[in-house]
This record gives sequence, structure tokens and C-alpha cells, in this order.
Amino acid sequence: MEQRKAADSICFTPAPSPRAFHKCATAVRCFLDDELESLCISLAPAKQHRFKGELKALCLEAAKGQLDYSDYYPPLSPCATQPDIWELRYQLDDAPYRLYYSEDDKRTPEFVGLLLSKKAIDGYSSDEIKSLQNTAIADAQDRFNQYRNQTWGHASMACTFCVKN
Repeated sequence: MEQRKAADSICFTPAPSPRAFHKCATAVRCFLDDELESLCISLAPAKQHRFKGELKALCLEAAKGQLDYSDYYPPLSPCATQPDIWELRYQLDDAPYRLYYSEDDKRTPEFVGLLLSKKAIDGYSSDEIKSLQNTAIADAQDRFNQYRNQTWGHASMACTFCVKN
């Protein structure tokens, strides 16, 4: 199997029809909403608002196929250790955040956000950083596998767990 590259992502290909960027959810909870709220606790209110707005805009741009690709720093990367998972990168000031998601333009929803985390870097060695990140990626893959049969909680195009304008 050929190794995926960032440029292979459908986030850079405009969609002929609207795509859904869905947040993995169960009947009683949305994983990404819970993780977003947990990450926002330590932020000032203005930064919380900025974080939520910019992250939402990033997801909407991805769904539309309008992410800005740069050869020097693509905003996303396929995860080598888990074939179903991609990493969407976001930086708030000096803090790196990662949204682990799955994409497939032949299914509905086309995008499934699986796990949102702040990348641990301060005080960690490069091996520790890689290990922590691989754990988060594996957790995202577990959610993908566990909730796949329930379409990750996606109800319809009017789904309450999909990112909307």
C-alpha cells in the first residue's frame, strides 16, 4: 500500500456538494465538545472564544476542501501508525493542538472528528512527546473502531453533532 501524504487529503479538494464534518458522539456525549470544554478551562474568556471560533473555521474549511496547503507546513498530516487517522494541526499562540480525525469522500459523514488534545511538549524529551502523541492517535483509532458501526453518532445531514456555520 502506498503511503499517504498530506497533499492526498480531501481537505484540499473543493467538494462538488457539501461535506459533513461530524464530531464523534454517543447518544449522551460528544467527545470533541467534552475535550474542547476541558481544554478551554485554563484559557481566558477571550482566548476561549478565539480557540472555539478558529477551530470551527478550520473544520469548515476542511469540509469544503478549502484548507490552505503549504509545502513547508501543511495544516494536517496522515498518521503513519494508524491508517484511518489524520492529524489536523492548530496553534493558539505558542500552544500546539491536534484534532485527530478520519476522512473518506465515499462515506457519510465524510469527516469524523475523533479526539482533540493539546500536544504535550514542555518538559518532555522528543521520545516522550512522540510516545504521548502515539497514545492519543491510538485512542482516536479506538474511537473510530468502537463507534464505526453506529456511524460515530451521525444522524443525518441535520445532525446536531456536525460542525455548521
